[in-house]
Amino acid sequence: MKKYTAFSSLFLVVGIILSPEVIYSQGYDQLKTQLMFENYYGTKMRSAKQTNEAAGSETLIDDWHPLEVTFANGTAYFDQGKINLSSITAEVIYKEKEMFIGPQNIKLLTLPHLINKRWFLPASNYLYNDVSLEGFVEVYEPVLEIPCIMTQHYIYIKKPNSNGYINAGTVQDRLVKGSRIFLYDGNSLTLIKGKKTLENFYVSQKADFTSLSKELKTDFKNPQSINKLVVAMRKK
Repeated sequence: MKKYTAFSSLFLVVGIILSPEVIYSQGYDQLKTQLMFENYYGTKMRSAKQTNEAAGSETLIDDWHPLEVTFANGTAYFDQGKINLSSITAEVIYKEKEMFIGPQNIKLLTLPHLINKRWFLPASNYLYNDVSLEGFVEVYEPVLEIPCIMTQHYIYIKKPNSNGYINAGTVQDRLVKGSRIFLYDGNSLTLIKGKKTLENFYVSQKADFTSLSKELKTDFKNPQSINKLVVAMRKK
């Protein structure tokens, strides 16, 4: 996999066309692949998902941090990036400008600076009850094997408590980060509500499931712990 540095020759390699607001890529003879960075303020303020009238952060991690973005034709490294759960974009600093990368161009996002790397995919690629997920899904292997565990990270708006109006408290909407754990079988998502969900999925391998979950001391509220069990069950 090719890897480029954001502040060097990334766009010279992929062959870019610049405009004041948009950067388009035509590299690697893939005209359908647009490596699209748009001016952050000029684009995001027009977004239908913009929620900046509510208090709180839209991003998975509030502070800027290193971020690797994998496209169809390579991987770019940015010293400063954020994962926006509301607009489903990667926000990056490129040439001292705050830009964003849309979900249609993101194959994988990686947080490379942690002891244990973390990987994320646009949640809009997946349906639950025939509705596209919002935000991003965290996966626990950079290359998916089926079945696997995914954790959806998303933003929802919490309305102010009526007491706020009475007691002069907060009357502003708040952005709240939420998460849900899913089992993905390659076709559909199953919301994991507890151990019973996995028992039903592995009903034909009940003995192996029971044995491994005890051996691994699986915490069915912890997605990483559940994923270790799922990985072990793949080998059975």
